[in-house]
Amino acid sequence: MSMSLASRAACERIAMTTFISFIPDKPRDLKIFPQQSSFFVGEELMCSSNANPGAVYEWKDLETGHVVQGAVFKLEEYMTNKDTTYLLCNATNDISYATLSVNVTVSVKSKLHYL
Repeated sequence: MSMSLASRAACERIAMTTFISFIPDKPRDLKIFPQQSSFFVGEELMCSSNANPGAVYEWKDLETGHVVQGAVFKLEEYMTNKDTTYLLCNATNDISYATLSVNVTVSVKSKLHYL
């Protein structure tokens, strides 16, 4: 059984493979969530960016030097001893890096006692 020229052309088009390439890019559009300035102990901040290849994150408390690896930073009790905590998020990939800072106030949640 022979195929018509139009049928063969259609089959050849279907058999084509499309290659999509992604251009490597440094971390950009760095963001810290949630976007607020007051938190309670135990709450978390998250750092994100657009990067290719994907970024690796590191948080740093600028006053104490305390470093946390990863995109999530859990706010700790020691931060309640000061008016403001200054945190820095670094996003790094094989191409470059980006840095964003945030100032937060951390409070201890009060516990309600029921009688």
